[in-house]
Amino acid sequence: MGSHNKTKTKQDFGETVQFITGAKPFATKGRPFRRPAGSAKKNTPRTHKPSEMSLEEWQIALRREFGPEQNFRLKNIGSERIFSEFLVTNPNTNRTYRVAIRGERPGDNFCSCPDFAVNTLGTCKHIEFTLVKLKRTRGARTAFAGGFHPAYSEVYLRYGLKREVIFAPGIGCPQRVLDLTARYFDENGILRPQAYSQFDAFLREAGQDGHELRCYEDAIGFVAQVRDEVKRRELIDEAFSQDADGRAFEKLLKAPLYPYQRKGALFAARAGRCLIADCSFRPTPVAWD
Repeated sequence: MGSHNKTKTKQDFGETVQFITGAKPFATKGRPFRRPAGSAKKNTPRTHKPSEMSLEEWQIALRREFGPEQNFRLKNIGSERIFSEFLVTNPNTNRTYRVAIRGERPGDNFCSCPDFAVNTLGTCKHIEFTLVKLKRTRGARTAFAGGFHPAYSEVYLRYGLKREVIFAPGIGCPQRVLDLTARYFDENGILRPQAYSQFDAFLREAGQDGHELRCYEDAIGFVAQVRDEVKRRELIDEAFSQDADGRAFEKLLKAPLYPYQRKGALFAARAGRCLIADCSFRPTPVAWD
């Protein structure tokens, strides 16, 4: 689940990681979602946010209304009926995305589409389409009420305003693995900040007794990203921490920089991604009595 791009850091984990494989596929042709007779369609405005909604609630509502109405095709490529992996295809564009279903809440599931990767909502129109299709099948209500409880354990990336690496123990998870996990993950199953640098060691130790642990590509990619960011900040601090007069910049640029420009450049380099705004005029001073 996640990006197919494999960095050198990801390859360091490769020998200890197991990925989901498809099995027992079945396909359904996409049909526009039909609401029950007498039910009113919600018309969430697309051009402005309703005052009673937060920004996240508004955007999630739009996807929950728009997704089920699409003429997508759904194919199960996993081994389970509900909590499985699916391919969602748009017949108009011939684009296909992979969707993994773990539950009903935003952040439980995964989609490989670009919108899901950046919207920080934990859902998208493909996930919402899949959930509605599944809920119309026999036994879906009971399955969702009971929750996702596989025999295997898994490490996955939870999406939302803040992305977090999650450990979810399977039904057959040995006590030794649970004890090991407590050293790296907190009581809510979230990878501890100081454990990112030791994540590969956790994977090696957790797989020693034969218990199946599935760790997904997007989680590995996120761990690699966090580790790279920490390393970048350490290198920048080491190179520029004692450079109050800006001499280190003389080796990088021909033109001298003002102190505020050096400060902004270092801030951007440490952050990796940021917005820098510059006032193009000098505000008129205001005198107060």
